[in-house]
Amino acid sequence: MIDQDKLKTMTQLALYEKKKGKKDFITYSYDRGDYIRFQGLKTAVFVTLAVIAVIGIILVWNLNTLIQNFDVLDYGRLFAIAGGSFALILFLYMYLSYRQCREEYNHMVPRIRRYQRGIKKLKKHYMIEDKQQRDFEKGEWRNGQ
Repeated sequence: MIDQDKLKTMTQLALYEKKKGKKDFITYSYDRGDYIRFQGLKTAVFVTLAVIAVIGIILVWNLNTLIQNFDVLDYGRLFAIAGGSFALILFLYMYLSYRQCREEYNHMVPRIRRYQRGIKKLKKHYMIEDKQQRDFEKGEWRNGQ
């Protein structure tokens, strides 16, 4: 006979593993602080690359103007504006990344704990089945034990 509780537990565990479990298991392998720092580092690298790309596009777009006004441009002010913009954008994205990763980690921990409880519950089902199988093989089922 099929144990409905065991089947329900197995189904819930399989659905979790297939949907959110893959990402949660990877995330849970990190300490909370390490996970947030790693994601922050990735954010910093990608924001830096994006800002460099945007500045490159702006330079190429305005190349004719830059060449014509090469000797009269205030390069100090230009670099200050670019550096300040970069710092502001980087700070904003780092802050948003920190908040997002912290929330993500805090929501993931209860799901992992629920999964671990489900695994323990499933192990208990298997231990009971093994005991019943051993009792059956010994013939103890006849004695009503």
